[in-house]
Amino acid sequence: MAERSTLETEKLIEGGKPAANEAKSPISVAFSLIFCLGFGIALIYAGATNWNDHCDQPLKHFLIGFGATGVLASIVFLVLSLTSSDDDGAQLTGISMVSFWAVIVIFFAIGTTGVIFYWASEDCDTLAAVAHRWTFAGVLAFILTASLMVSSVFGKFGGPFFAVFGFFLGALFQGLADLFKGLAEAVSEDKNPENKPPNRSASGEFSLYVNHAAFLWLFAYILMQVHDEKDYECDTPLPACLIAFSAYGIFMTYCNFLFEKFAGIVTREKLKTYWKYLYGINITAFVIWGVFTADRVFESDTCKDSSKNVYRLAFLLSCVFFVLAGFLFLGLCAGIADFLCSGRLRFVVVVETGDEEEAE
Repeated sequence: MAERSTLETEKLIEGGKPAANEAKSPISVAFSLIFCLGFGIALIYAGATNWNDHCDQPLKHFLIGFGATGVLASIVFLVLSLTSSDDDGAQLTGISMVSFWAVIVIFFAIGTTGVIFYWASEDCDTLAAVAHRWTFAGVLAFILTASLMVSSVFGKFGGPFFAVFGFFLGALFQGLADLFKGLAEAVSEDKNPENKPPNRSASGEFSLYVNHAAFLWLFAYILMQVHDEKDYECDTPLPACLIAFSAYGIFMTYCNFLFEKFAGIVTREKLKTYWKYLYGINITAFVIWGVFTADRVFESDTCKDSSKNVYRLAFLLSCVFFVLAGFLFLGLCAGIADFLCSGRLRFVVVVETGDEEEAE
């Protein structure tokens, strides 16, 4: 076991240094920058178009300030992305370091102010309803992103926790013992000094937090909408479907955040064999959930009129499911066609002419 671990480590080491690991992809950074810029512009537009709607809290000022922070952050991290690389890690100097920490300080200052404004409001939900809803969206995004930043400080405890969880499941389900024990051993690989997370540039860290916060915001928003209409009549279990979807999404998103933030290069290499199981479980669960939810959406009679937001979210997610299922089906058909046309499957046709007696 020790020899195999040594060999695996040597494969990942080149010239006495960890082999290059890409912790940032152009697509990931581009998505985070576009999301942050678009969300910031949307907040600024909401604050400007509702400037004349007055209530007991200056929500419009928060919207413009927080939106401007999002635009500023996207610009700053775009520049950092173009001027730094993953080999440099997150070590910033000079104006880059000042810009980075300035964005962080402004983000927390305005975000905290928005939380105070939102919770102290008493009549903004009626006098400035649009600004109030957009403030909720901004506050929710701030809380989720800040929570990811704070949790990263305590994230070092994540690996041992999941290792214990893996051993527990291995003892509980004997049929899956090898799977979970191997997973636990891979996660708890902390003694190797070379087993460190891959280096990230400032833009890589930015995309890590923004992308995960975006998905957490989506799932949390769905949960809040279900909570707001929990007392409304609905003849099908659409609220339960949305709760299951969001809870599972939040769990998987945060697990992915811990993995991307703290998993070392050796751990990542060992966990590669388990990704196929995770993909299979997620795809199967999504298909089952999508079929069940879509069936309940089309059967519903009262949800459309009483629980409008719940019905709209369930209908939207059902449409997304059908689109993804269509792409999955097309991919399956393409795979089958490739299998038939690439020579992996061969048909042998034997043609006989005349009688056997004549042939003899």
